[in-house]
Amino acid sequence: MELFLTPNGRIDQPTYWRAVWILFAISCALTAISAFVSPFLGMLSLIMIWPWIAVHVKRFHDSGKTG
Repeated sequence: MELFLTPNGRIDQPTYWRAVWILFAISCALTAISAFVSPFLGMLSLIMIWPWIAVHVKRFHDSGKTG
C-alpha cells in the first residue's frame, strides 16, 4: 500500500508498470460500475488521483528528477 499512498522513495520500471496497470484496472472498474449503478459513484474516481500522483512522483525520483 505504501506504493500508492506516499510519494517518497523510488521505484524501478517493472514496479512502476505493475502499479500503472493496477491503477488503470481499478479506474476502469469504477467507471464501469458508475455507468451502470450510479453516477455518484464516479466521485470515487477523484480518490484515484492521489495514487496516480504518488506512483509518478516515485518514478520521477528514480530518474533523478524532482516530483
